[in-house]
Amino acid sequence: MHQDLNFVETVLSGNRDARKQLVTQVHGPISSKTEQLCRRFCFGLNRHYQCTLQKPLANLGHSELLCEWGNASYAWMLNELTKNERLEKYAGRNDASLYDYLFVILNSQAFYERWKDWRFARRVYVPTYIAELDEQSSRIFQELVFEKDLAFIAAKLNMPLDQVTHIVDQIIIQLSQRAKLHLLDPPQETLVESEEEFDSVVNPIETDILQSQQLKQAWSSLTPVEQFVIESLCIDEYDAKSVLRTLQTVGYQLNDKVDNDNLDIQQLYYLKRKALKKLFEQMNQDSNN
Repeated sequence: MHQDLNFVETVLSGNRDARKQLVTQVHGPISSKTEQLCRRFCFGLNRHYQCTLQKPLANLGHSELLCEWGNASYAWMLNELTKNERLEKYAGRNDASLYDYLFVILNSQAFYERWKDWRFARRVYVPTYIAELDEQSSRIFQELVFEKDLAFIAAKLNMPLDQVTHIVDQIIIQLSQRAKLHLLDPPQETLVESEEEFDSVVNPIETDILQSQQLKQAWSSLTPVEQFVIESLCIDEYDAKSVLRTLQTVGYQLNDKVDNDNLDIQQLYYLKRKALKKLFEQMNQDSNN
């Protein structure tokens, strides 16, 4: 451990030989991670370019152009993993070696998310009414678009889970009141060149349904409450108690015969089943017309 700490100090001092040695140490793991992510997110680019991975994907086209994403991903990961700001944080805690420290970071969820941000140039527009909710609401909204696990968001932003949950509830309320819940849908990756290529990565059944005109028409026949319940429970998989609490706060009525304060989980699930049945019936009706 002490040897690694001294080595890091040498690298940070600008020693070129030490920097070369560091690059050699992380070359293998970075190459493996690059190959893993390139294969996962190729989206059929090997139809138009020659793959440059060590074990290249088969060239399905006749182009002699080389795909740039393999080398670019490797360079990005190398910079992210070995930049001075990263190395300065290495302290050898729990007798962890420098290699172990960098290996854990390379395979972390946070590193993966940052790579996707870079790879797909992910940008999220934060409405003014969301940004004004809390000093942290913009950051939470941006995370919420791509990650629905509130515990993960809290850990990533180093915030208490209760605070994150409260702000998320306020965000959902604001979006619900404006019928803007779709703003929490993650954008499609920009390099997808056709629906067929997108279907090969995402569940084909889900993609076909969500992108169909029939669903859009059937969805518009639902009330805002029904849309919110399906989105929250079926798509985003939020906790039923949180959904019910949000509906009560907003003032939406699930049942004309029961006051909001007396609503329970069973009534919420009943509305979900009723809304789904209505949605499917409407889709079948549209397909028969």
